[in-house]
Amino acid sequence: MEEKPEINWNAVALSLCNFNSFGIGYLLAGLKKRWLIALGGNLALLIIGHFANASKSPALWAAIFLLAFAGMTVDLWLLIRKDAGLIPAKLTGKNFMLPLIAAGIFVVFFGGFFSYRAAGNVLLTKGRAAYDKGDESLAFKDLYSANQLYRLSLNKKIVEEKSLLDEVSMIVAGKSFAAEKKYAEALDAVNKFHEFYPASPKISEMNNLAIDTNLAWARDFQSTADYQGCLEHFQTAMKNYPEEAAARKDEIDAAMADNYLKWGQALSEDKDYAQAVEKLEIVINEYPQSDSFDEAYQTAAQAHYDLSGSLKSSQDYQGAYDHLQLILDKYNQSKLAATAKGDLPALMITWGDSLRDDKQFLKAIEKFQSIAEITKDEKFIAQAEEKTQLVVAELARDSGADGQVVIEQARLYACGGEKVTDPSVDIFPEEPGMAMPCDDGYSMSFVPFEVLADIPGTFRYVISAENANRRVQSCDYVTSYDRRTLERWQYGTKVTITEVKSGKVFKGKTFYGTSPESCPSQYWFSGFTEETWGDYVDESKINEWLVEVLK
Repeated sequence: MEEKPEINWNAVALSLCNFNSFGIGYLLAGLKKRWLIALGGNLALLIIGHFANASKSPALWAAIFLLAFAGMTVDLWLLIRKDAGLIPAKLTGKNFMLPLIAAGIFVVFFGGFFSYRAAGNVLLTKGRAAYDKGDESLAFKDLYSANQLYRLSLNKKIVEEKSLLDEVSMIVAGKSFAAEKKYAEALDAVNKFHEFYPASPKISEMNNLAIDTNLAWARDFQSTADYQGCLEHFQTAMKNYPEEAAARKDEIDAAMADNYLKWGQALSEDKDYAQAVEKLEIVINEYPQSDSFDEAYQTAAQAHYDLSGSLKSSQDYQGAYDHLQLILDKYNQSKLAATAKGDLPALMITWGDSLRDDKQFLKAIEKFQSIAEITKDEKFIAQAEEKTQLVVAELARDSGADGQVVIEQARLYACGGEKVTDPSVDIFPEEPGMAMPCDDGYSMSFVPFEVLADIPGTFRYVISAENANRRVQSCDYVTSYDRRTLERWQYGTKVTITEVKSGKVFKGKTFYGTSPESCPSQYWFSGFTEETWGDYVDESKINEWLVEVLK
């Protein structure tokens, strides 16, 4: 019976020292050249595994590495079998020495590998925790380190967390761009985040980053006095990210109010007061709770005041008055309210003078008379009264539009039995008084042109006419079967001249037309009572009488 060869356990142990990436068995056997070749080959394999990301196919790469280690182990065992002298004598003094070394190398190598793998898991766990806490910078650091340094750990989680790393890297990139004031790139990162990670729990965080970026960009525009550009970024933030913007309404409102305030102040400095007022009143009307309100309130009052002065300089007195009055109505708590009130009387004087120069006497009087209602300053009141008297005198001589308005109003009052109080009417008693008919119809036809009032100052009379027809005779015609009557009538007009201011009758006269023919001895009736008339009143006689009386 043939005996089995005895196993050389030292050869086995020395060969097993090669079951790792370092080929330590070759080194112990003194095969330095072979060791260097093995070391270089394993290094190349590790480099390929790193760049190919061995963790993508852990089973495949585990097999590759194990086959490489097994190949080196078998190779060394075959070499020792040919030459037992490769076993170092120093390590064979004791039977357990080489097996112990082999076991130690095995434990150290594979223990190191699993420790390396565990370290990768630790980084992944820390990265995920940092992500959940919102510390994206730390999350990126840990996840990136795990992805780059632990590809050879043959850990599938390295690949699985790559999408999280990409997500975090986009968040970090967006924040970095924003911090570096690369606002367009930051907003582009947010848009891409929405595109690639629409279901991410970090969507709201990225939306807030976009709002922060727009606010920062807006502040940059504001610092260069581009207030419109600043406003557009506020509007973009509210339009594109309504949910997050609503939660930050106070912050955005404060920023917008500040922008409108600075915008209004800049426009005021450029003397564009109308636009300045528009911007400042947005703060006052839409952001009354903002910190900018008080300053905007005072600045708006100043802008209205300055605009009033500008309009006054360009002789737009209505506009100047409106803005002073607006200060008193809407900005009565401002520092300029008292000043505006004090300026009103002088403005009304100037306005009245301008209207007087334009022959708008009625409006001029209105402005002068209003001064007593807006001030108790006796100096202004006396000045206004003096100017009113001067304008009244000029109005009394006015044959233009204002004079005709006064005449017409006085005519209507006098003809209606109401008292005429206009101070410009009939103020020249030394001049012949002129008249106006009480209607534009019949009485107008016989009033001579030369007595018609053309200015209020000599308008002294109104002429009225009324029916004064009279029956002069009634003739009865009696037959055997009935009685019929023929009435003779005469046309008549009663003309009355009334003083405009006193309402007293100045003159009156009744004019008659010719009498009808006498009653004939026979008359053919178509009814029981019939009338016969003479000629109409001769209007020329009324005309002659009016000229005689009024001249």
